[in-house]
Amino acid sequence: MEGSSMTHQIQSTVASIAKGWEAQIQKLLRKENMDRLKALDFEMAHGELLASVLGICVLRVVYNLYFHPLAGFPGPFWARASLLWRFWHTMGGRSHRSIQQMHQRYGPVFRVSPNELSFGSVNSWKAIYGFPSPGAEHLIKGEFYDIYGSGFKTGCIGSERDPAVHARKKRNLTADFSPKALAAQESIVQGCLDRFVDKLGPLTRKGGGKGINMADWLEMVAFDILGEMAFGEGFGCVEKEDHHAWLDLILGHLFEITVVDNLRRVQFLAALGRWLLPWLTVRVRKKHSMFSRAKVKQRLEAKTARQDFLTNLVSKVHSGAVPEEEMTAHASTLIIAGGETTATCMVAAVYYLLKSPPALEKLASEIRTRYTSYSEIDANSALQLPYLQAVINEALRIHPPGSQGFPRVSPGCEIDGFWVPKGAEVYTSAWTVTHDPKNFHEPMEFKPERWLDQKTTDVKEASQPFSLGYRACIGRNFAYLEMASCLSKILFKYDMELVNHDLNWEAASRCYVMWWKAPVMVSFKERLHEPGIMMLSRLFSLSLLGSLVHASCPASNRTAAAIAACNALAASFPTQLYLPNTTDFIDQAAAIWSQTCLITPNCVLEAGSASDVATAVKLINAAGSEFAVRSGGHMPVPGAQSVQPGVMISMSGLNQNTLNTDKSVASIGPGQTWIDVYSRIIQYGLAVNGGRYPSVGVGGLLVGGGIGFFSSTRGWRCDSVVAYEVVLANGHVVTATAEGDYADLFWALRGGHNHFGIVTRFDVLTFPAGPAFARTIAWNASAGAGVSDAFFDALDAYMAPGGGVDDPDVAIIPTVAFAPGLDLYEVITAQIAFGTDPAPAAFENFTKIDGPTTLDDGGKVFDSWTWLPLALNGTSSRDTRDFFWAVSFKPDPRAISIANKTVIDLAVGVLPATAAVAFTYQPVSKAWLTASQAAGGNVLGLDPEEGTIIAGLIAGQWVDPADDDVMFAFARNATAEIERQTKELGLYHPFIYLNDAGPGQKPFAAYGSGKSLPKLLSLQKKYDPKGFFKNYLAHGFALES
Repeated sequence: MEGSSMTHQIQSTVASIAKGWEAQIQKLLRKENMDRLKALDFEMAHGELLASVLGICVLRVVYNLYFHPLAGFPGPFWARASLLWRFWHTMGGRSHRSIQQMHQRYGPVFRVSPNELSFGSVNSWKAIYGFPSPGAEHLIKGEFYDIYGSGFKTGCIGSERDPAVHARKKRNLTADFSPKALAAQESIVQGCLDRFVDKLGPLTRKGGGKGINMADWLEMVAFDILGEMAFGEGFGCVEKEDHHAWLDLILGHLFEITVVDNLRRVQFLAALGRWLLPWLTVRVRKKHSMFSRAKVKQRLEAKTARQDFLTNLVSKVHSGAVPEEEMTAHASTLIIAGGETTATCMVAAVYYLLKSPPALEKLASEIRTRYTSYSEIDANSALQLPYLQAVINEALRIHPPGSQGFPRVSPGCEIDGFWVPKGAEVYTSAWTVTHDPKNFHEPMEFKPERWLDQKTTDVKEASQPFSLGYRACIGRNFAYLEMASCLSKILFKYDMELVNHDLNWEAASRCYVMWWKAPVMVSFKERLHEPGIMMLSRLFSLSLLGSLVHASCPASNRTAAAIAACNALAASFPTQLYLPNTTDFIDQAAAIWSQTCLITPNCVLEAGSASDVATAVKLINAAGSEFAVRSGGHMPVPGAQSVQPGVMISMSGLNQNTLNTDKSVASIGPGQTWIDVYSRIIQYGLAVNGGRYPSVGVGGLLVGGGIGFFSSTRGWRCDSVVAYEVVLANGHVVTATAEGDYADLFWALRGGHNHFGIVTRFDVLTFPAGPAFARTIAWNASAGAGVSDAFFDALDAYMAPGGGVDDPDVAIIPTVAFAPGLDLYEVITAQIAFGTDPAPAAFENFTKIDGPTTLDDGGKVFDSWTWLPLALNGTSSRDTRDFFWAVSFKPDPRAISIANKTVIDLAVGVLPATAAVAFTYQPVSKAWLTASQAAGGNVLGLDPEEGTIIAGLIAGQWVDPADDDVMFAFARNATAEIERQTKELGLYHPFIYLNDAGPGQKPFAAYGSGKSLPKLLSLQKKYDPKGFFKNYLAHGFALES
């Protein structure tokens, strides 16, 4: 203790002396004192200043080596003692290599400067940049970002250091970077790329064999694209064949950031820099911000409906919700970060492909096989080319745009097994991690195949070019869109050759925050490719063989089969077959409820009748193409409603709503949502046991089972179907009913999904739509434990025998919603009772909960039940990313509590800042199952004698695609943990409801206590003997024995 106290005393003394001398130097360097120094005898002033500086240096070296909080970390002497090592290597532009060498010498962490640590391990990525564990603090961005965002009065999305403020600012931009928004913006990007690609051949010929500098040209086209996307107009670099002045200024700005980042670490040097180098630290920043302000002013004054990166921000600035200065700062960082990083990756891809002829040949073959003409190339199809994606990922690995690392400030935490004191600057060296042989075999070699090899030992998560966690790059999807499109167009149109064969591009380049790229001289020669008619002829020939070879074909042949199917469909349905880049195609392909499922097919057929579907099935079968059928597109399972490569059959043209003579049966087309059905039948005073939410599609809901408000008296929604019109795998159209030749098919379609045929019409029982009461209440459960306790007490009472769950005239949707990043924890009930009672006794325990509410519509008695779902029409958005995951258990208070606690415990510290999750307790009562059995039964096959169960639904909602892995991992982990704990108590139920299931879950396994599956497999063989639907039709969930 005594030694420790003495050390602390010495440490404090040395530090205070050094700070005192630094203060004196600061005082000397104030402008008024510098003016006085000029008037003093030069030698006296020089001597005083020199003595002070030397004194500080000696004390600082002693302090840094022996008493600094980071003194125990290894590193080169000059890095531990001073800033000299850092200054020398960063100003030389090769610090990424120097840092890599030091990691090879000192291990996973070393001191770059006295208060700065570089980490070189995979684990450090998540520790520094990932979501903090529960109760832990964020590692916020360091002072470096104040320099990065200087020139503006507010931080931008890249420079804002406060996590809460950053989250708000990111929300203002997120919608413009969503897949839907990017699809709307794609034509702008493609137009810029086309102008660029068109110039490559003529410029090569004009250069007389010298080639063109792709480092320059790819910077210019990226800059033009960012100008279009951020300001509504390009900079004309490609058209004028020259850099814009702002582009040159940006490169200078990056060098300036490096200089000032070094100077700011020593106060008196920062002051000296401001006095001696105003041209460097002020002029460049002011000129850069001046360009931004002028362009933003133009953008705000422009009258345009065109979608771009700032569309939402413009409206918010006009309304006063966002300051103009904030928009200007955002635009500035989009230009710097978006243009330079994307250009760097594309130049790297071109250079390394040219240095690796086998990879170039393989990529060119993939692109030229996929497309029959240049005009076919678009982002969605390019993004589906596996080897192209591997090339991009490898270029990002071998030459990461942010090679130096992204600095963060430690709050006092452990990073990869090392305790890092509070205030230390830390980062992961991207170059070191991606070039470590422990992570990547032969790391200096360009090997795109490593990203396709499932058996590789390479640690792919070591490459994080877009960072990760809540500060991950918002423009990731846009960057991939631009890079995939650009490389596809270049390699489809040209053969290319490296002029300077001996170039070592990385060694010749320099990194100042981002890369100063050495010239890459390339010559381009236009290639001769087959005319479109010849390729079409070949594809039609392939279509005849497609069904024979498809199962063993590589991706290129699968694509060819899809193109052949599209061609055949186009001949039969010239006005109903939509190809990419047309308005109808975009409308149909994007009509998916969840952005997680947005997959772009090769073409879309909008069927208008059962005959259309039958013809399409025959043509697709002949071509051997994969395909998907989309009804309402509400299932949030990627690959369930669309496919790539392949054909989407849209059922939106099958939208009939007719009643039989006595109005007891409604014939409903599968291509509509339930609001279409309800809007039609309400005029007759009728109802059907349909969707609770009107945005849900008819087809998927009914073939998946269906939970409804009337389930306690009418069973599952599929139990109300009395006939199916269905197209079989052989293209025949049949009608399946409970009796007759297709009685077994009728049973299979009641919950068996789309494994047996494509339903083109549902005949559903109607009933009088009497009055009903509805009320929705949401309580703020974060206000105190009493609110949530009261809610779960009420829920336990409702689920208990004799409680509301046994009342056939009431229904409830109890939900817990949690969004830690938004400080939201709510408990919610949607209450429905049939009749005119404005205060049903079944809900009394809920309505008397004493706590703050965030929503209470007060309750209302509607004249007709059908008005209830119509009132919910505004509650569903198609602009977010979503998951569903199903887990079931008995209605025991312990199980109910486990579900709530598990979701909350696993969400804290894991969910992205703007994400939300919910758990919905859906009671499947004994009365419900009895009614289902009385209606003839179904595939789900739950036994009423087992009593009530809770079909739990875990739902998640978020915006940023970069958060997909985190959200899906949360869903899997939460489901597994609830299953584990309820099993231990004997409360688990194996039922997994298909319409609420998540990717990888197996709903059919437990249907009918395991008895349904063997029968379904037998019927699959009967109705799909050649396995066409089994192998070619997208299902979402397979029948697995």
